[in-house]
Amino acid sequence: MCKPFVNGSSLEDLLVTDRPTLKNGLPIFAYDVNDFCLAVGIGKTKVYEMIKDGRLKSGILEGKRIIPVEEALRLVDSALDREH
Repeated sequence: MCKPFVNGSSLEDLLVTDRPTLKNGLPIFAYDVNDFCLAVGIGKTKVYEMIKDGRLKSGILEGKRIIPVEEALRLVDSALDREH
């Protein structure tokens, strides 16, 4: 059994969720800025603005900015909620 990983969930839980996957079936845990823009449909300027304002969580890994997949899902969900 996997030990708690993020917010009390286990790595096993994270692997079996409905997250995007690569062509080889491996789950995607984070996007770089370019892929995030493609996935969500917004531009780089807006992404960096949202990061700066604290509306979008991101981090640096090996010198590259990454954005968790959950942030893309949260952003799209919040946009859909505002439309109703």
